[in-house]
Amino acid sequence: TTTNNNNHNNNNYSSMIWESPLLLPYPENHNRSFKGDLVSAIPDVNYFSLDIDGKNHFLVLACDGLWDVMDFEDAARVTSNLLFEKGWSAKKAAVRLAEIAMHLGSSDNITVLVIRFIKNEKSK
Repeated sequence: TTTNNNNHNNNNYSSMIWESPLLLPYPENHNRSFKGDLVSAIPDVNYFSLDIDGKNHFLVLACDGLWDVMDFEDAARVTSNLLFEKGWSAKKAAVRLAEIAMHLGSSDNITVLVIRFIKNEKSK
């Protein structure tokens, strides 16, 4: 349910009040109302440099279905083990991370992409 004192067609969500259903769990004394945008399109971004001489590099891109139940250190540890200790493909490692998120109780959609960086020996 939404309420707005302004014209509904102006897309100014900052002045809107969102009321949620009773079936969702709320802390005691919560009024079940939220103001403004409920979803943000602003990503969490981390910057880093790769060691050019290293060989075991990968990137995990995932939505909040994974990150709600697993922190980045655990995701990196699991992915590193699957790729470099067990020799799994990046695709199989991504599927396993999604399975782990489901088993950990993620209640959101789960999308995981693992990109493995392979050292190009020809570039020397």
